[in-house]
Amino acid sequence: MAHIKNISERLRSAIDQSGLSWSAVGTASGIDRAAIGRFMKGTLGLSQQSIDKLGRLFGIKLEVTKPTGSKPAAKRKKGK
Repeated sequence: MAHIKNISERLRSAIDQSGLSWSAVGTASGIDRAAIGRFMKGTLGLSQQSIDKLGRLFGIKLEVTKPTGSKPAAKRKKGK
């Protein structure tokens, strides 16, 4: 989950540093102003589509990648 927190922090930082109001960010990105406000307060997550829109708006390349060294969960046999 650390990578998701990192994405949120990067977006929040970009919005803060832009000097734009949440309303202006919403208008420019096509995301509801109230959703931007809730995201900034940490009470709402954003969809992948909204993350992409904000990334494009602020020129940030945001990727969700699988952590290195992670292994898929072992499959259990039926009946056990």
